[in-house]
Amino acid sequence: MKPKFTEEDLVRYISYVIQALLMVGLLFVLGDTAYQVWKALPLGPASVVEVTVDNALLAVVLLEILMSMIDFARGKGRSVVYVMDATLSFILREIIIEIFGRTFSVADLAAYGGLIAVISLGRFILVRSRKWDAQSP
Repeated sequence: MKPKFTEEDLVRYISYVIQALLMVGLLFVLGDTAYQVWKALPLGPASVVEVTVDNALLAVVLLEILMSMIDFARGKGRSVVYVMDATLSFILREIIIEIFGRTFSVADLAAYGGLIAVISLGRFILVRSRKWDAQSP
């Protein structure tokens, strides 16, 4: 006799709640983007571009995390790759924000570059190893 409520059910329901929260967060980011663009219009095109890029990159990070949660709920193994992609997107977002704000230092950029290199290498190894496993009989 199978139990009516299993641990897998619990994980699936929690992932649905997290997905819903991420979607709500994404909607808030889009709404906040529209509001900030409206406020930046009198400041000129450069301000509008800065606000748009900043918020668009945040939306990309949220989408990467959402894709990770969807794959996790479906039982697919790519969720780690999506988290790595989201991390890379977030780091790149921070670099762009610092460059726009002119608040960066060479040490900061070198540290970001090191993080990007390590995460990218890990992602490459992970994807290649999965392709290798898939080709094995």
